[in-house]
Amino acid sequence: MDDPASAPGVTVREVTLPGVGKKYVMTLRGGGDLAVVVRPDGERQLHHFLEHEDRPCDVVKVDAEEAQQLANLLGRPVVQAPRGEDLELVLGALEIDGVTLGEGSPLAGSALAAGDGGQRHRHPARRARDRQP
Repeated sequence: MDDPASAPGVTVREVTLPGVGKKYVMTLRGGGDLAVVVRPDGERQLHHFLEHEDRPCDVVKVDAEEAQQLANLLGRPVVQAPRGEDLELVLGALEIDGVTLGEGSPLAGSALAAGDGGQRHRHPARRARDRQP
């Protein structure tokens, strides 16, 4: 399916997840969301979110062949897996690194969106540039 948002009356949001694949999120009429993550290796992850919840209540992983069979059962062609090269283009010069937080950190256990968005922790060169008139 070239355009997963092609079904009339159904909204699907597509997001590129750098280094992971593509995510398609469909809001369900009965409440909640269904997210499908399509990885370059063909694996699909189906995440079911209950209404007003930010963590999935269920996650199902299927390989490429299982995804094709599931698509056949649903009566539609399967969404093609993104190519790894395409995902690398999205990253460009962006560098992603993990940081381990100590138990005493005020950010431990919270989502990135709950923090200050890096306002206090910007790169020194950026802070200097931001101060210039």
